[in-house]
Amino acid sequence: MTNITEFSSRQQTPVKFRRFESMLSGFFTAGRDSRMIAYAQADAEEWMSHNMHIEVISINTTCTRLMACVTVWYREPPQNADQAAP
Repeated sequence: MTNITEFSSRQQTPVKFRRFESMLSGFFTAGRDSRMIAYAQADAEEWMSHNMHIEVISINTTCTRLMACVTVWYREPPQNADQAAP
């Protein structure tokens, strides 16, 4: 059985996240909610298209009465030791 501490120490790069939020004013309707989600998702997709080097682990979408939030959990590639050496 793998110890959680051992597993995390073997990870080459830490897991990070980037959050994209969208807020709209107006009546609370399904259409308004879906637009908020679509705007936050579009921002996340644009960011990911400019950061194609990342490894996306998970994408979560949450919508409340006031805002929609898309969170992209990702890992950056490990630094190549040969390139880091002078």
